[in-house]
Amino acid sequence: MTARILLVDDDANIRDTAKDILEDAHYAIVTASDGAEAMREIAQSPFQLLIVDFNLPDGSGMDLAKKARLALPLAKIILLTGDSTLDRSQIDSSTVYDYLVKPVDPTHLLAVIAKALR
Repeated sequence: MTARILLVDDDANIRDTAKDILEDAHYAIVTASDGAEAMREIAQSPFQLLIVDFNLPDGSGMDLAKKARLALPLAKIILLTGDSTLDRSQIDSSTVYDYLVKPVDPTHLLAVIAKALR
C-alpha cells in the first residue's frame, strides 16, 4: 500500500518541488497551503505522514500538528522550518516525529520519511 502524505507549506515552490520528489518516490501526496486547508484534507481522508511548515499564514505549524494528532493519532508528523536556530525545546516531541531545516536535501527528506513510515 502506498503511504499517503499531507504536505503543508505556504510556499508554492516548496510544495511543488517536494510533491514532485515524493511522487517520484511513489508516495501519494496531497498538498495544503495553510492549517485550515490541511484540516479539511485530514477530515476527508487519512494520512500516514504529515510534513508541516513551522510557520503558516494562519498559525503555528506546531499548533496544526497538535490538532492533526487528535484526528490522526497514528500518523507521523515532520516539521519543516527555515529557522536553523530553532531550539528542540520549541518542538513537542510527543506530537512531532522529527523536524528538518529548509532547504532540505531531497535524499535526506526521503530517508527521514522512509524511517518514519517503518
